[in-house]
Amino acid sequence: MQMRCVLHIGLEKTGTTYIQNSLYENASELYADGVYLPERLGISNNWKVPSYFKSGYEGYNLKKIGVESNEEKKEYFKDFFDDFMYEVKNARNCDNFLITSEHFHSSLRTQIEIDALKSFLDQFFSDYLVICYFREQSALAKSLYSTHLKSGATNTFDSFLETVVPENYYYNFLQIAKQWAQAFGADNCCFRVYDHSAFIGKDIFADFLHAIGVASFKSITPIQARVNHSLSPMQCILLRKLNEIIPHWNDKRGISEVNKNLKEQLLNLDFAKKAHLDLFDTKPVYQKFEKINTEFEQKYLPDARLPLLERAITQPETKYASGEVVSMLLEIEEMFLLEVKKHERVKVEERPAALKKIIDVLDYKVHKWISETSLAPAATRKKFQPITERRRAKLMRKYNSIDF
Repeated sequence: MQMRCVLHIGLEKTGTTYIQNSLYENASELYADGVYLPERLGISNNWKVPSYFKSGYEGYNLKKIGVESNEEKKEYFKDFFDDFMYEVKNARNCDNFLITSEHFHSSLRTQIEIDALKSFLDQFFSDYLVICYFREQSALAKSLYSTHLKSGATNTFDSFLETVVPENYYYNFLQIAKQWAQAFGADNCCFRVYDHSAFIGKDIFADFLHAIGVASFKSITPIQARVNHSLSPMQCILLRKLNEIIPHWNDKRGISEVNKNLKEQLLNLDFAKKAHLDLFDTKPVYQKFEKINTEFEQKYLPDARLPLLERAITQPETKYASGEVVSMLLEIEEMFLLEVKKHERVKVEERPAALKKIIDVLDYKVHKWISETSLAPAATRKKFQPITERRRAKLMRKYNSIDF
């Protein structure tokens, strides 16, 4: 029997990392069941495939490895065909050759790019299954904002929401479905709703295996740890400010170690995890996408209903006493101070200026944010004022007293 190529294209923020990690954790069991997982295309996200067929060299994955021109991209992928051929040969005893990457959704946005992928794959396969989960746009946007902050973004959530429009291909489910169906055939596309209540076994990994026809899906164990949590309001504001004062990317075309270390510490602070991301009114988003979502449902989801308007569940607000707020800010200040002080890439003469910038952000901007938010009680909010020169001088003396 001819080997089938299964393309798992996303969407982003639909449990793709969980699916991918679970797949590669169970690679031996899946191989025994006729499913081959390539290794030279990226593990456990086969990101090299969408990156190869994406026009130009822009993109997070290529930037992360230092590719900043078409020439560098060409050099990096010089062995791509041979690597792909190697994987196909290794899979000759399997029924399914599985390629999984949510970057198919975010990177390949034109019919030309998707058709180029199809033409390439036709050299090896004649049978296809394209599988994609679709998540309601407002929920998708909230989850994506957290990812953007983790990747270095500095824009506010309100400005981010301005991009959640039908004209943005990323959120236009009808256009996404049309382009992949045109390239691979509608009968070869399996479009599903990202809805935990509808998943086989209430688990998206089991649902995915069932959808691609893995008979033993009930006996294959997914990974237990959840990944890619959405951020709380406190985490959002702190990461956004961190990205402003210490950019995610350094001058040497890599990820800043200072930013990375501080980000990990901020995300692990217990007080910063307490509150959920503020829910916003989903009705405007629903109205923006109502027409194209209805057409998408009718054409590509005849047996399912996409939850176009999720029910907003108000999360209980976490209140902080005045002393707690001051303590948390002092803890963050200490964290920033030590990290900037110890890191070799921050020049000695630049450290005082860097610390001053941090103090300004954390003592003024974060204080100002707390003074405007319901996360702190009214009495606490009134107490927050911009940092005084006396306070700054005290912190600078504390900074200068720390040994390298």
